Amino acid sequence: MPTRSAYPIAISVIASLAGLLFGYDTAVIAGAIGFLGDYFSLNAVQTGFAVSSALIGCVIGAALSGWISDRLGRRTTLFLAAILYTASAIGCALAWDFTSFWVLRVVGGLGIGLSAIVPAYIAEISPAHIRGRLTSVYQLAITVGILLVYIVNNVVANAGDPAWQVSTAWRIMLASEGIPAVLFLVLILFLPESPRWLVARGREEQAAALLTRLEGVEDPTRVPQIKEDLAREQRAHAVKIFTKALLPIVLLASAIAALQQLVGINVIIYYGTEMMAQMNIADPFLQQVLIGSVNVAATVLGMLVVDRWGRRPLLIIGTLGVAAMISVVGIANLTQSTGTWVMIFIIGYIVLFAATLGSLAWLVIAELPPSLARAKVVAFATMVLWLANVLVAQTFPMINEARFNVDVMNGALPYFIYGFFGVVFFFVAYFFVPETKGRTLEDLSERTIAHAEAEAEAEEVGK
Repeated sequence: MPTRSAYPIAISVIASLAGLLFGYDTAVIAGAIGFLGDYFSLNAVQTGFAVSSALIGCVIGAALSGWISDRLGRRTTLFLAAILYTASAIGCALAWDFTSFWVLRVVGGLGIGLSAIVPAYIAEISPAHIRGRLTSVYQLAITVGILLVYIVNNVVANAGDPAWQVSTAWRIMLASEGIPAVLFLVLILFLPESPRWLVARGREEQAAALLTRLEGVEDPTRVPQIKEDLAREQRAHAVKIFTKALLPIVLLASAIAALQQLVGINVIIYYGTEMMAQMNIADPFLQQVLIGSVNVAATVLGMLVVDRWGRRPLLIIGTLGVAAMISVVGIANLTQSTGTWVMIFIIGYIVLFAATLGSLAWLVIAELPPSLARAKVVAFATMVLWLANVLVAQTFPMINEARFNVDVMNGALPYFIYGFFGVVFFFVAYFFVPETKGRTLEDLSERTIAHAEAEAEAEEVGK
């Protein structure tokens, strides 16, 4: 990359630490849940809530992130997120009862939700020729955060005897997040504000100077372009997404968002060590490190092939693949033939998900709506995704410990449920998802905009 790209690259790397913390915060519970469950004597519902409470904070934080960042600025919003991450890490490590623990997990979830602005912030500070690569750094950082905390969990879990694990290990795991959180808190001070936010606040000279530094050349047309774009966004605020023209897109985007979670990926991320221990898989904490490593590598693979193979073929392959892999895990439980060999199919599931559904779902959701409705449709689909995530995280221990699952299904039921949703996702991808590879966002928007305009004219005539 040209030398002039060094500044936006550095900004993107610092901002993407929010993604690393996102992955770290959501996955740290995988190592801690068994030990803190014993410490607080949690039942199945409480165990689910110990995990899903952070996700509830995510939903709230994501809902507020746009409003806060528009008023206080992108950098200030990220600073607030870093404070919440730090407070949650320290507070959860010092939790004195289950109530204090889950309240502080919600606080961390709020930080995750506020971090949802990072891809938009990176897009706003990135020169066009490297925007795609820099925005993908955030998704990669999430997987790196997951891998990093799996390594920490493995080291901590093997540092003492079972009594020490229950009394202390989970506290150290949760406290370890404070290190990257404080680092992020300090580095945010070196980030500039978004040039778009500066223009929106009338600070055009400051925005022009920043754009020159970011792009390496002085372009007097850039600020007027941003002003025109902001005016278009103002018009977009009046767009209603639950109309006859846009409703099919809203429903499809929401289905993709929900199904990406309902195939069960975060059961492995959140409950992996407990799940593998139940299946008699040797050294679950070390296996979780392997899962994290494969997740990072497969995410990079997906980034490399998405523009070559297309969205739709990858979604079809991915949905069938994850359905098959998780179903084999279910069959192994049903037939009571579990063991370390099952890791072959768990790893296969991770590869297929990370290389296809993990990033493609977000990409397709963003490409489906017309430009004026994109922000609202993506925001609604994101909310659906988080709610589906909460549902899966909360219900897994409840289904897993249900008498029918234990006595009749030998622990297989949740995996068959996730496999079923994988098949549903396949049918949605095959019959309803269009191919968007190689088509501009304007091309994709044209037909929907025409329908929306015709609908608006019909409403006007009817008045």
